Amino acid sequence: MSQCKLSPGDLIKEGAYKVLSIDDKRITIQRTTIKRGDGLVRISQAMIEKTRKRLESGEAIEYRKISYTVAIEYVVVLMLADIITCDDTSRTYSIRKG
Repeated sequence: MSQCKLSPGDLIKEGAYKVLSIDDKRITIQRTTIKRGDGLVRISQAMIEKTRKRLESGEAIEYRKISYTVAIEYVVVLMLADIITCDDTSRTYSIRKG
């Protein structure tokens, strides 16, 4: 599991989402202003680890190519904050150098 210190009850993405649960298989968040459905978003630990491996192999990942769902991509990037660099000019994520 990643090093990010998310905990149930935390508000993320400027308060747009609340962390409901974190376990070995997934992170579940919920939109704080639900427009339709239940507002639940689930991010698998497998997706986080797959992204970690892509970055560690030297791949630069374009924004919105981790997931087309902004909330999912946001949580993945947050969970990998200890190793990831975000380049707003090239709109890519890459492994943090030394």
